[in-house]
Amino acid sequence: MQESGRHPGPPPDEEGKKSGIGKRIAAAIGVLAGIAGIISLILTWISTPGPFTLSDWAAEADGTCDRDFGNLAASLTNANDEFSFALASWQAGNPNQQLFNYAGNLYFSAGGYYRKLSGELAQIHSPKDGKPDVQNIITTLEKMSTELYKVGQELRQVDFATGTAAGYVEQARQDANTSAGIEAGANALLKDVGAEKCAV
Repeated sequence: MQESGRHPGPPPDEEGKKSGIGKRIAAAIGVLAGIAGIISLILTWISTPGPFTLSDWAAEADGTCDRDFGNLAASLTNANDEFSFALASWQAGNPNQQLFNYAGNLYFSAGGYYRKLSGELAQIHSPKDGKPDVQNIITTLEKMSTELYKVGQELRQVDFATGTAAGYVEQARQDANTSAGIEAGANALLKDVGAEKCAV
C-alpha cells in the first residue's frame, strides 16, 4: 500500500521544547525592556536640571560682571578723578570750563555702563528664591545710572562766562555724593546674594 502524501509532524516532546524556549525568550525580552525603561527614567531624572536658585543667578551675574567690571570700575573712577581735578584747579584760581565739561562726559559714560549692566542682569533667568533681592539689585543699579547721568548733565552745563558755574558745580557735588551712597547700597546687595564680582 502506498503512503499518503502527508508528512508526519514533529514528535510531541519536540513541539513542547520549542514552545518553552519561545516563552522564555519572550519573558527575557520583557525583562530587558523593563530594565531599559528604568534606566531611561533614571537618566532623565539625572539630566533634568533642578530649580534655578539665587546662587545660580549670582553665578551668572558674576560671569556678566567679570566681563564688564573693568570698564565699569574704570569709567566711574575716571569721572570722579576728573571732577576732583576740575574742582582743585578752580579752587587754585584756575577755573577751567573744559575740565568740568569733560568730567560730565565721563559721568555720562559711567551712567551708560551701569544702565547696560542693570539690563544684562535683568536678562538672567529669575531665580525661584530671592526674586525680590534680584529686583532690588536691578532697581538700585538703574537709580545709580540715573544719578550719574544727572551729574554728567550738570557738569556739562558749567559755563563760567554766564556766571552759573557755581550753582551747577554745587548741584553736581551733591548728586555725586548721592550716587556714592547708592553705589554702596548696590555693592552691599550684590555681596549679600553672593555676586562678589559685581561689587565695584
